[in-house]
Amino acid sequence: MSSNSKSHRPWWKRAIRFILWTGTIFFTLGLLVASYSGEVEPRDFVLAPVMLLTYPLWIYGTVVFVVLDVFACRRALLAAIPMIAACIPSLWTYAPLNLTRPTLKVEEGAEVHTFSFMTYNVAAFHNFSYSFPGDVNPTISYILGTDADVVNLQEVYTFATSESEHITAAQVDSIYREYPYVMTFGEMQAMLSKYPADPVSHDWRNVKGNEIAVFRLFIHGEPVTVFNVHLQSYGLTASDKLLYREITEMDALDFAKIDSVRSTLMSKINIAAQQRADDAHHLGELIKRFGGPNVIVAGDFNDVPGCYTLEYLADLGFHNVYSEIGCGPDITYNSDRFYFRIDHVLYRGALQPLSIRRGRIRSSDHYPLIVDFAITEHD
Repeated sequence: MSSNSKSHRPWWKRAIRFILWTGTIFFTLGLLVASYSGEVEPRDFVLAPVMLLTYPLWIYGTVVFVVLDVFACRRALLAAIPMIAACIPSLWTYAPLNLTRPTLKVEEGAEVHTFSFMTYNVAAFHNFSYSFPGDVNPTISYILGTDADVVNLQEVYTFATSESEHITAAQVDSIYREYPYVMTFGEMQAMLSKYPADPVSHDWRNVKGNEIAVFRLFIHGEPVTVFNVHLQSYGLTASDKLLYREITEMDALDFAKIDSVRSTLMSKINIAAQQRADDAHHLGELIKRFGGPNVIVAGDFNDVPGCYTLEYLADLGFHNVYSEIGCGPDITYNSDRFYFRIDHVLYRGALQPLSIRRGRIRSSDHYPLIVDFAITEHD
């Protein structure tokens, strides 16, 4: 009776069920693969970088088909739910749901100090909004206004007056007055600190702008080593970015442009991901050499949550601040429709993150991240 009734279902009902089954398997399987793409080196799985960048699409597609399955094809949920459950750790990394502030943990007899830490790719203090209230540079004004104890900067060429970028002498004087320790390394890495600090090492990897700088802070006498990273970018040209914008803005599918994206952009994405994997291994060696008991790794990773670099650092004992205390999906890059979280703060040792917030200023093509840390003082 049941078998006979199934065979006489209208063709359109069978077609809908087939579409729902196919879509459910496709998106949940894609979500599963994307969730674990960062576990393998990009050279070993060339689709990994693209799967990670398209992670939100796999999430949204899965949600749509699961909702449809609830109403029209519940048996498909039997295949979807186990795969979704296997993706929970990755989903939490992408969009954690920490709804309460962390509790400060203090060891008996220990003294705890707090400090604020900012990381910010300032794009050479260029103002992408082209607005200069008060005829001063808005990025520098923002940094001074946050009054962060430690400021970790990328794409800084110099702290000097600039008529074109509206950097005034008063702003430069304020930097040196507020931060007794102003350090630059290479052509693009810098550190401002209210605590005693020393530059330790600088490494210029492969191409200009791909740098790792090491600084050591002494926060109430406790050493904290900061690895300021600016890893390999995707190397997209202005024409590449224009092509991407056209793809995301067009009303109808243009298969010629899609093929151009596949052949041009995807190759650059893969090459950059492979280079960052090499940089991750080199960063690990630098951490082993210079790290010490308390370490912060922060900056412009040019890669998204769950990527190989972050997974590699997790294997070295690092914790991702946003995954631990952040809430919901977030972005740190705000230009050319590349809305991704590519700036990260990681830590290990006697450090406790208490809060993390993203600045809203849009003068740079990156948003700043500000973290409040607690550190336990040891005798």
